[in-house]
Amino acid sequence: PKGKKARAKAKLERHWGEHVVEDTKKFRKGKSRILSSNDIKKEKKVDDDEENDSTSIVIESDPSDDEEEEEDAFSNLLQSIEEKKKLRRHLQINDQDDDDSSTTTSESVDTDDDDELSNKETEKESTMNNDNNNNNIETKEKDDDDPFTRHFHNRNPLPEDDQKIQEVLKEIQTLTKVPSSSFEIQLSKNLKTRDAEKFFEYNRKILKENWNKLRNTKRRKQQQLLTKFQSTLYPSLVSYADMLLSDNNHRNELHSIIALHIMNHVLTSRGRIQRNNKKKDDDDDARRDQGYTRPTVLILLPTRGTCYTFLHSMMSLLLGEDTTAQVENMDRFQTEYGPVENMSDNDDDDRRRKAILESKGEEWNSLFGDDVNSDDDFKLGVSFLPKSLSGKNNNKDSKKKSSSSSSIKLYSSFYKSDIIFASPLALKMNSVEEEDEENDIDYLSSIEICFLAYSEVLLLQNWDHVRDVLDLCLNKQPLNNNATDFSRVREYLLAGQAKHWRQLIVSTKFTDPNIVSTFKRHAVSVEGMMKVSQRVLTVDDAALSEVLVPTLKQVFQRIPCTSFSTQGEDRLVYFEKHLLPQIQRTTTHTMIFVPSYFEFISLRNLLLQKELIFVSVTEYARVSEVSRGRARFLQGRKPLLLYTGRAHYYNRHVIKGVQHLIMYGLPEHPEFYSEIVNMIGNNDNDTAMNSCLTLFSPYEAHALERICGKSNCQRMLQKGKDKKSTFIFIS
Repeated sequence: PKGKKARAKAKLERHWGEHVVEDTKKFRKGKSRILSSNDIKKEKKVDDDEENDSTSIVIESDPSDDEEEEEDAFSNLLQSIEEKKKLRRHLQINDQDDDDSSTTTSESVDTDDDDELSNKETEKESTMNNDNNNNNIETKEKDDDDPFTRHFHNRNPLPEDDQKIQEVLKEIQTLTKVPSSSFEIQLSKNLKTRDAEKFFEYNRKILKENWNKLRNTKRRKQQQLLTKFQSTLYPSLVSYADMLLSDNNHRNELHSIIALHIMNHVLTSRGRIQRNNKKKDDDDDARRDQGYTRPTVLILLPTRGTCYTFLHSMMSLLLGEDTTAQVENMDRFQTEYGPVENMSDNDDDDRRRKAILESKGEEWNSLFGDDVNSDDDFKLGVSFLPKSLSGKNNNKDSKKKSSSSSSIKLYSSFYKSDIIFASPLALKMNSVEEEDEENDIDYLSSIEICFLAYSEVLLLQNWDHVRDVLDLCLNKQPLNNNATDFSRVREYLLAGQAKHWRQLIVSTKFTDPNIVSTFKRHAVSVEGMMKVSQRVLTVDDAALSEVLVPTLKQVFQRIPCTSFSTQGEDRLVYFEKHLLPQIQRTTTHTMIFVPSYFEFISLRNLLLQKELIFVSVTEYARVSEVSRGRARFLQGRKPLLLYTGRAHYYNRHVIKGVQHLIMYGLPEHPEFYSEIVNMIGNNDNDTAMNSCLTLFSPYEAHALERICGKSNCQRMLQKGKDKKSTFIFIS
């Protein structure tokens, strides 16, 4: 045979015993084969002789047809060879099984038996292929249903026009109310109430096992995987929808389910990146699995103590009960973020101090207690590594072995971290200040989950820091290369639409206008949003029920306000016109509670202008000044005392000698109202001579509802000529 393909084909035919049909033999010519006129005449003569013996069909074809038919025949030949190889393998396996099972073997096998075996093997082969195809289809469908895959891999970027983007988001973020007895729930149209346990199955295996162990589901079979509150939130949470969660009674349940979601997101993301690193796929879209930088989760917390607690809950989900088994730099973390040791040696002082701290409440002790680290300037990088790549364990005394395939490294570089824990103050000082030459915020360019925990504490620290971090730092286009593989960066990041694929989770104890406005501004996810707020339906659930002063008339006065921006000025004018003359006449043991420090400055300037004698207790005052001012107020030497909301939040002072109380505004924390009003009962005077007056504006509906209840709040905010503006409650 002439031609390379023809010679290779003939060699395969001799080896495998394959015979070529004579009719197709004449069409198999090499690509460089040039037929001479003599060869064509010889072929025609042979054809004429064959026509005399029997009828045949002569096909005239051009060289291109010859090449196509030659390639088809060659592919068919290779396919038949592969099938014979598979059959021989199966036959050898069956022969070995027969030799092991029986002592006698037959040396000769009939051809009919061979045919039966080959038929059976082909049937088995076809069924195995069908099963594999079905399994592949099922796994593919499961991957498509996975919330992570559906959110990050099965989406195209939004339109480039900003107006069209706003139209799309407006349609997605249209909220509908979900009926609930104890919560007010609002969902986007694309978010439906779905089975939470179905989404729970998409978590990593190690996370599910440790979740079950921590909840003791193996010991208590009746206990469900998720509580009722967690089941309500989990489908929307794993769908990467923006969430505003206002609840005070289920904080531990809320933080545990958010920790599970964050851990599953990080492990899934890192696992798919490592799996795609091993693949050599020409499809670039299939390998777009990451952002500009490695960090994907940002968790903003108010203090080091809250960071210590939340990080331990996350580590327990990955490592189980022994959270120190696979953690690098754990000793340093324990020293810098863990409980603070008490160095006092006097037992009497310890007992007295312990009694005072217990009187401040459990919530205050969990944030600012003696053994809690309350530092608000910190930042920490955390990375997850396979055990084969992780460094040596610093904790050599730990004998337990974790079943997890990953280890945790604390204090990792930001660009090599998966999760960043930080306070808003630390991020602003290191990233936003214009005078800082190292203004590097590129590590926040690819954040996919941003979690604001303890937002009510961040609100009293400085909410402007949170706004600056969200506005100026998060999901901005990077300024440097940072060794980025742009062939694997997701499409929406390249289009500058990272914020629309970011999930913003805000956890707060109560609903505040500042928190709500910030959430509305930055909650722009394509998956929609969910809002959950706790209801205060009756007075029994409100702060009024906690007032213990008997027969005290609590007067609520609504002040007239023209707009939200001018309510501070309107409040000061009302105070100067109606209340200041009464204070000048009485001037005995009167305390004015001012929730905001800015309002305290304006009120203090007014009292100085009127030359009134007063003392102030603020969060910035020294301990000696506070003690001296409280003593003078109790003795009557200072008839007027100004007390700020932040001073009460951080110190929980108990002011003695209060006979008349004026609340310049409603406190955001509802328990502050009852705690401050109960200070009136800390004197020996007749309670009938005491008074309590609270000023409120129509724009303080959230705080008023928590103090008086929803039904009373709606009645107190009604406007009109015939509507009242003064309301009295008697305890």
